[in-house]
Amino acid sequence: MSVRIFSCGNNLENLNICINENVIGFRRMHNDILYDDIVYIVIKKDKISHCCARAMISNPTDYIPWEQPELYVLCYRIKNIEFCKPFSLEFLKNTTAGNYWGVKYIRGSHPIKDEDALFVLSETFNKNIINKFHQFTDTDINPPKGKRGRKKKIDFEDNNRITDEVQNEEDEEDNSFIDIMSTFKVVKFKNETDENYGLENLVNNNFYKLFNHIQEQNSILIPQNRMFSTKGKEGVNGIIAIPDAVLISFDKEDKKSCMKLNIIEYECYGEDKVTSTRKFDYLNSHIIPQLIRFASTFSVVTDASIREKTVESWIDNIVSYIDKDHALENKIYTWLKEINPQLRNSHIFDKFRKEIKKSFNNNIRIMLIIDELTGEQRETIKNIINSFKLEGNAKGAPCHIEFSGCVVRLEYMLNYDSSSTSKYALSIQDN
Repeated sequence: MSVRIFSCGNNLENLNICINENVIGFRRMHNDILYDDIVYIVIKKDKISHCCARAMISNPTDYIPWEQPELYVLCYRIKNIEFCKPFSLEFLKNTTAGNYWGVKYIRGSHPIKDEDALFVLSETFNKNIINKFHQFTDTDINPPKGKRGRKKKIDFEDNNRITDEVQNEEDEEDNSFIDIMSTFKVVKFKNETDENYGLENLVNNNFYKLFNHIQEQNSILIPQNRMFSTKGKEGVNGIIAIPDAVLISFDKEDKKSCMKLNIIEYECYGEDKVTSTRKFDYLNSHIIPQLIRFASTFSVVTDASIREKTVESWIDNIVSYIDKDHALENKIYTWLKEINPQLRNSHIFDKFRKEIKKSFNNNIRIMLIIDELTGEQRETIKNIINSFKLEGNAKGAPCHIEFSGCVVRLEYMLNYDSSSTSKYALSIQDN
């Protein structure tokens, strides 16, 4: 377990999202395992970082509530949140970091190694603990000109030394040197379904390595592309939509429902569709219509009785799949006991059915996993899918089907390391 400082800069909206949604987001990847680390959450006030909360980092999450989710490469749930009367962190300059404390302790949210800094942080926080989150105003954080606090006098011992946190910590980006372990060249998947070079098989076989924000212990992947299908109107011929996989993810902090239903569609231009015209035609004539069929099936635009038949059929198949695997059964037990420790074992699957039903009503996401997708195409598809409304919860809060577009590429290692077992790698670009 490490201790870190997580800064929201002077962005009050970001701070409020962190606290209200129990989530923190990083714009740079971390090699460290952050689970159970202690994090002090701070915001800049009068150009000095002030602490206002302390929490424990929980699991990685794919829930990214900020306006520009593409900026956040790594997000974590936080738990055990404590609040404090905001206090300046300027006292950290009296530790071994000296006048460079902003760079050492805040930039990049690196773990704090200095025992004196850890002690004084904890002691000061404990002295200022309060029961509720201190609500800042925009004026508190960004006062209008003429009403800002008196500027600190900055002394210089020499021309090269930085002696004030205002200059040390203007932004919290991690500017540390990047060590390139290898170089790769993007190559094409053969197609979607090829046993060795197909996108679907390679992603399914490496799913949790690739989507590291989706934890295996908190999800169930059902990679059966013939197990689920949509229902059409009785006596009416129509195109049936069959997803390539279904993922059930668990997050007890999710305000919609503790489980999310992810409908996964694999698409691949591969070696066959290489020209811009063929890709454009395939996207518009096949991919987008297929995603719309998924969305419309569970949206209120579809007749309630037809929608109900599809939902019950999918739930039966999900339960049947889990029932054949003792390890998956144990996952369900663990999830639901986490929500309600008093729940009887004999009622677990009844409760599971009810929770899955909730997700069909208000927590569905369509995941397109493809080998090529522009930002403009992703945004267009997202707007289309988000336009489909779900039934919602008992409170009547409106909700829409979510969309996630993930580009997965097959890459070949150029400078091959003899210690490696393969020359190939998969890379991902999501949201």
